[in-house]
Amino acid sequence: MCHNFQDSSDESLDQVKDTDSDQDTSLNQVLSSDPKLKSSKSPSPQPSRSISNTNLQKIQHLQGDYEAVIQSMKAMGNLSADDSATLGQYERILTSLNETYSAAAVGKQVDLTSLPPPPPLLKKKEPSGHKSGQQIVLDFINKEDPPKSAPSSISAASLALLKHRHLEYRNAAVSAHKSGDLARAKQLMVAVKALDEAIPRIEAGEEPFDAEEDMPPPPDEFAPASGQSQPSSQTEQHPQSSSVASSGSGPLAAAYSPVVSKESLTARITILQMMLKNAQASNSPMAGMLRRTLGYYTEALDAFNQGIMYDYPGLAPVPNCPRFQPYKPSRAPGSASVPTTTTPQAPAPQSSSASRPAAPTGSFGAANSTPSQRVAELLKRRQQELRSAAAKAKAEGDMELAKKHLRASLSMNSMVQAAEAGLPVDLSQLPPAPGAKRGSSSATGTAAGSAGATTPILSGKKCEPPITFQTLLLEATSVDLLCDLLKTTLSNQAIEAEELSNSHRQAGVSVMADKLMTLSTISRQWITYVDAAQKRGRNPDYSFEQANLSSLNKNPDLGEDVLEVTVVRGISLPIPPGISGPEALDTYVTLELPYPNSDSPQKFSTAWARHTNQPTDYGGFEASARFTVNRKARSFERLLQGPKTLKATVYYNRGLLKKPGVLGTASVKLEGLLSSATSTSCYDLKDGRTAVGGMLEITLRHRSPLSGPPFHIVTKPWLIIQSSRSAAAPRVSPRK
Repeated sequence: MCHNFQDSSDESLDQVKDTDSDQDTSLNQVLSSDPKLKSSKSPSPQPSRSISNTNLQKIQHLQGDYEAVIQSMKAMGNLSADDSATLGQYERILTSLNETYSAAAVGKQVDLTSLPPPPPLLKKKEPSGHKSGQQIVLDFINKEDPPKSAPSSISAASLALLKHRHLEYRNAAVSAHKSGDLARAKQLMVAVKALDEAIPRIEAGEEPFDAEEDMPPPPDEFAPASGQSQPSSQTEQHPQSSSVASSGSGPLAAAYSPVVSKESLTARITILQMMLKNAQASNSPMAGMLRRTLGYYTEALDAFNQGIMYDYPGLAPVPNCPRFQPYKPSRAPGSASVPTTTTPQAPAPQSSSASRPAAPTGSFGAANSTPSQRVAELLKRRQQELRSAAAKAKAEGDMELAKKHLRASLSMNSMVQAAEAGLPVDLSQLPPAPGAKRGSSSATGTAAGSAGATTPILSGKKCEPPITFQTLLLEATSVDLLCDLLKTTLSNQAIEAEELSNSHRQAGVSVMADKLMTLSTISRQWITYVDAAQKRGRNPDYSFEQANLSSLNKNPDLGEDVLEVTVVRGISLPIPPGISGPEALDTYVTLELPYPNSDSPQKFSTAWARHTNQPTDYGGFEASARFTVNRKARSFERLLQGPKTLKATVYYNRGLLKKPGVLGTASVKLEGLLSSATSTSCYDLKDGRTAVGGMLEITLRHRSPLSGPPFHIVTKPWLIIQSSRSAAAPRVSPRK
């Protein structure tokens, strides 16, 4: 029975399973026929694939944006701590986006709300057609993608038209040449060569081209600018495919050009200013980087206007703008002419490359020669001198001297190569000139004078005016007052340069003397330009540059056996007991030099300085002591190096029928005269080892130092008048 029950149960179970299977089949058929019930199931592969494609496009767009920002920030270089942190943050975001993209690519769900926002300002844009400069700025401000063009249609139709126009220019150039119009043939060949260079770039997609806007005009209508008469310079600096095509595309269209020009630099500066303004408004971390980049472009524009060498390709490229091509200033050192007129008249308009007058000798305007190039020129001149001396000695039969000069010349080859490569060169190892002995003062002075001749006095670097000028400028509230201030400053500069020139000429350094005299002459001529501007009621355009003035480390007015000591002034001398106040204090100074020995020192007393505790040389002591020394003797060198000092004692008037009392004593060390011809310092007044208050300023002078450089380079601001500006130049505010 149990067995029968089990069999019946198994049969019933099989029937139930068959019934369930039939029901499942029927249910599947119903579900497949009802679209509403079908959508309630898990998503099918096809709709999931369409959603994933949308997500992938958005993620890819973000990846491109962040990659563009990271590349731009790395190209800037010299990032600050904040910018470096921002760069690291962008790199981490890009890594996260890459992981999200990989997950979305295999069909995983992606939370779009967790995606980072687009980076500020810089967004990767597809290559677009040739746009105006205003549209470039608007694209960065509004953060919108530019309208995309169809490069395939341009390549098919426009390229054929451009090549046909190229053939027209070539045929027109051949016809002009056959007809004898060589000038017109040269002008047309400028365009032919430019199109030869531009067509391959357009075919490769490296340069945008729009047939409606960028197509060159027919050869009959082609009229180049006045500066395009020489094809060699034009093919080097002006690719005609962009310069001819963009003639009417707005003031900022020059930003697309890789050629260094005032317009292209100004256009990029304008774009950076707009980007910086937008970044500051949104508190973007890119503001600091943009501010530094804007400063570099401003320096580049100043260098271009002054004709100074600058690394234009090293500038960080502005987004959507190509990197600059290498560029060299067109004017040679000293090519700018010095104004020679002495009558007040309006300055004639000149090119911007000659905005600052330069000396005819090249000492002020060596704009496109670097210090390494100037050193190389100095070395080559010395090599030539030695070779000439060797040839002369050989002709005279002195073979030993000829070999000596030739060996010295050959030993300089490595120095010349190092200087031409931009490496530092030790000029102390420079072989002496023929006829001069190594280590002698004359040889040293000659080498230093030659080196000074290669160093420009006006460096071309802008600097702040001196404090005295800035103070007086606040009071120059009119054109006349400003012009008077400028003329006074120029007159003082001329006198200073003339005095330096005279001192160099007395020392026998005629090269530097001529340069300084030329600087003095130019300063006096600038006064005539200021007079002319004052008569027209206009503010002269002026600036200050760093001037490297060579100060002779020598006092030619002193003899070989003279040591001059001057008490320049007393500073806050103490009021001794019994004296009512500074107006009742009368003082004088005695000087005691322990030479030739301490037992018989040389002494000198100044005049009385009355009724003050701050006497000066011109208002009080009114004297300079001149002691007799033997500068060639070993005893004088021991005096400068040893512990002995010059003793300056200040005496004061104690009253009627009383001896003068000692106010204090200053010990003056003489070691500064070892390396300098003039030494000026302040010394405390003491009573024994106790300071009593007050100081003495004392100047020591002798003919030349026992050891030390023959020249001192003093850097100071120098007033420059931009006399080459036209009369329509903008005015400069007196308070500016």
